[in-house]
Amino acid sequence: MDSNVLNLINTSAINVYSNITLIDIQNDKVTFFDCNNTLVETESNTYELYFEKLKKVIHPDYINKYFDAISLNKLQNSNNDYECIKYLKLSSNLSYDSYVDIIKLLPDGKIIVLSLKCDLETEKTNHDDDLSYITAELILGIENVIDHLKTDSYEVNNALKYIMELINDVKIKNSTVLKKYQEKVTGEVNKVNESLLIVDDDNLTRNIFKKVFEKDFNIIEAKNGAEAVEIIENNLVNEDGTENIVGMFLDLKMPIMDGFGVLDYLTDKRIIARLPIIIISADDAKETKEEVYSYEIADMIEKPFNYELIKKRVSNMVRMYAKSNILNDLIRIQEWELKDILKGYAKAYLIDYASINEMVSKYSKILLDKYAELKEEKVDVDSIISAARYYDLSLDFVPRKYLERINNLSEEERKVVMNYPNVGANIIKYITENESDSFVKYATNIVKLHNERYDGSGFPLGVKENQIPYYVYLINIALEYTNYIMSHSTIDYEEVKNLINNKNGTKYSPEAIEIFNAAVGEMK
Repeated sequence: MDSNVLNLINTSAINVYSNITLIDIQNDKVTFFDCNNTLVETESNTYELYFEKLKKVIHPDYINKYFDAISLNKLQNSNNDYECIKYLKLSSNLSYDSYVDIIKLLPDGKIIVLSLKCDLETEKTNHDDDLSYITAELILGIENVIDHLKTDSYEVNNALKYIMELINDVKIKNSTVLKKYQEKVTGEVNKVNESLLIVDDDNLTRNIFKKVFEKDFNIIEAKNGAEAVEIIENNLVNEDGTENIVGMFLDLKMPIMDGFGVLDYLTDKRIIARLPIIIISADDAKETKEEVYSYEIADMIEKPFNYELIKKRVSNMVRMYAKSNILNDLIRIQEWELKDILKGYAKAYLIDYASINEMVSKYSKILLDKYAELKEEKVDVDSIISAARYYDLSLDFVPRKYLERINNLSEEERKVVMNYPNVGANIIKYITENESDSFVKYATNIVKLHNERYDGSGFPLGVKENQIPYYVYLINIALEYTNYIMSHSTIDYEEVKNLINNKNGTKYSPEAIEIFNAAVGEMK
């Protein structure tokens, strides 16, 4: 443990903090410590991975402020001994909790971050009425669905679709949750501390807008774009995480920074989609309008103004954007929930199929290397082999009794079996967000086309011949070879060779069979 850290923190106060992070920029190392009577090092990361991790757990509305507070440049130029920032962070039960971080620059150039969870209000709340508690119960319910699918207690046409419906319909199916959602939306939309930002270098225009809206909103004024940017950074979000500035009137022609400069700033900070922006301008040129509407603005009005009409439109826009923002936040949380569930499922799948995947990988490498040699092409062997581990990712989503009587299924049951590769391809999208585009392409093709055949008689798409990538054929040959080896106590290599060759032109392409025959000696 770093001596500076020990000197900085009084041991008796350790339990006050949720965790402590030590950032060593010079050596590109970030170390995490849990606080439980003593400091226990839990993991370490690179500086880049640390910030990627923060992006996933800090509420989007706080990310920019947090990164600014924790920057080395900010700390070096600060007049304070430390920086303090309040923010929302995603917890283990997938709800947002309030945190306060104390950030200090140590004499040796390292940065220490002391995190304190502010959950006093939450602890006073009855768990039966707490939305985050109900959300956690929902997640456990979804995990239970996954477990039961494996034992065939649930028969659903598309498990992925079923899970999505379970999440999205929770408001309707649970009256307590519905009430909480309604209260949250209504409460957030009707916040009294709502501000309109009026950005115009003309004093008269600002005063007129102020008189029109001051009964319904708190009015904030800016004489140019630079002032507007500073105001937005300091006033966009309240301490409780709710929106403060709920609408903006923006002039285009101003000194120092014009309206387009503000629009560029809002776009860069990803604020523009959450905030209704109404452009005020005397320029009605077609080119100006086209440029303005290339941004995600709510409206553009031209001088002279009909203030009564504007007043009604603004009120409607503010309510509409507020509801949209809240619902988008909830949807984003639900997507994170689904990703975590499916990532856990994928990890379990890889563990269950580890032994067969090891052999498939070995034979696939021989075939892919032989392909690269004979075709004189560069092949990303490692990525393809890694992607091939997921070839039957969603098979457990098909009830086992369907597989036991595969040739005697009803039309509805047959659709379930035929569709399972599509389910697997959808899961791939959720579990490979940190992988390269090429890896995602390989994995998606292998999962989706695993049951396709050269003669077009496969499923789910019925594609054929060159519509199926060469590596899918080779992976399938490696799999059939592996299945034979694992299911026979005495191995007849000539028999397995003939078994695969007999599917030339039906299941496998002639090219794939050519590669197999050239490599089968090594596969022995």
